[in-house]
Amino acid sequence: MTENLLYKFNSLAEIYTLNEDTFNVGILVSESDNYAIYISIDEEGKKDGLFFIRKDYISDLCYETEYLRKIECYMNYWLKKESSCQQHTYTSLHSAIELATSENKIISVICSSDLNNIITGYVSQVSTSHICIQSIDIDSAALSEEDPENIAVKDIIFFEIDSVDNLLLDYACKILY
Repeated sequence: MTENLLYKFNSLAEIYTLNEDTFNVGILVSESDNYAIYISIDEEGKKDGLFFIRKDYISDLCYETEYLRKIECYMNYWLKKESSCQQHTYTSLHSAIELATSENKIISVICSSDLNNIITGYVSQVSTSHICIQSIDIDSAALSEEDPENIAVKDIIFFEIDSVDNLLLDYACKILY
């Protein structure tokens, strides 16, 4: 089965192995009879060392996926970005919400009503007591087609802005969609 795989040099790939639970992302830089050598790319699109993998352990290689498009977009972001995180002075949650709205930044929130649900997206409306968040699919960086989520500000127990993950999602969303 592995002898029929197409190994593309200098191409971003999802590398699946006999361990079906996970896959690696990398760029093939060299190969021998027994091993393929990849530059490892992490989930933020950064180079993360080299890995050598026995070819007979590779079960599949994918090159044109939505996930890889997002990772490639992230890689381009790091090439263009001088600073990975802008620092603002926030005096209150309300000032952070206002900035996220005015600068069209992606935020992530957790509400007291559902501690296991992280809502990530753009603030589409804001009032003194509520915000509406247009969710974003963190796997593809596409905006959700569902109606924005209406959230009471008093229910927010966690609020994230300017994180690397959110900066990358914002960049990918604007480039890809």
